Amino acid sequence: MTAEDRLGATSGTTERVPEEALSPVPSNPRVFAVTTLKLPALPLEHGVDLDGNGTPDNRLGFTIASLMAQGFDLQASVDDAIAAGAPVLLLAVDVERDDRAARERAEVVVSVGRPADPTMTSFVTAPGFQAVTIIGRLSAGVFHSDPPSIGGEVASLLLPLPLFPGHPLRLTARPVVVTFKVVDDWSELSMGRVCGATEPADLAGQFGAGLAGMMTSFIAAHPESRVSQQITRLFDTGGCTNPDGTVAAAADHIISPCEITSSALYRALVAPDVHLFDQLGGYSPTTTPPMDRLSFGFGFTARRATVLPPPLESTAQYREAE
Repeated sequence: MTAEDRLGATSGTTERVPEEALSPVPSNPRVFAVTTLKLPALPLEHGVDLDGNGTPDNRLGFTIASLMAQGFDLQASVDDAIAAGAPVLLLAVDVERDDRAARERAEVVVSVGRPADPTMTSFVTAPGFQAVTIIGRLSAGVFHSDPPSIGGEVASLLLPLPLFPGHPLRLTARPVVVTFKVVDDWSELSMGRVCGATEPADLAGQFGAGLAGMMTSFIAAHPESRVSQQITRLFDTGGCTNPDGTVAAAADHIISPCEITSSALYRALVAPDVHLFDQLGGYSPTTTPPMDRLSFGFGFTARRATVLPPPLESTAQYREAE
């Protein structure tokens, strides 16, 4: 059984790598489930250089770190969601010779699952997410994914991000960069990073709705605080229409999604910061404008887990199919 089969993959996309890297890898994956997703506490923390200018890229991380500096405990929101059973990344790691000290080719099949038991050691694949195979190298216990080929196809990963209570995000990452360190007994992946870039339009609405809900709750809990007053001044402006057709009212101490997304400040925070694709959609990173993607990066730790097979359909369902 392949790593993709173990994670329920059906048609995941594979990163393109040099021909010399395409030697067979034995199919005996070790599966890990992310137990901690670490948000950036500093603007560029967990970022990687995506466009080749020599500096890490993490524009979304800058926004998240800025919010946390204002007292919004987004890390606690993420921790609570994972502890309550939110979908997390699953990583099936397969290597050539099972030698941590050697430099060897490795495949990592990344998928998404939900815990199947309270101990969070068994998982079932979450619907709506496709697995993706990331190819790279494991050297001295550290894995680095290979970069995509210039002009080639690029893998896309739908990343669950429980950033705001009640408003989980789904971040479409393209390309995807994965790094981690394997502990000596293969029981855990530490110092992990999952990075990449997304289209701002894919993120803007989701992030705006989550941010609006979080700010409204913050104002209700801390109505006289400096931060609440600042939020009200910047965003509680009214005069716009929400996606559900309701009209936002000014100065009502409720921050509506449209009040966030119509703000010039918000549009600047989610503006693209890297140029990664050419006009035909081929992967072609450059430092020259126009910028076309918003960079992100998160840290993670993961521990060994078991992926259970999907539940069988009931007899009645089989009869209906017949």
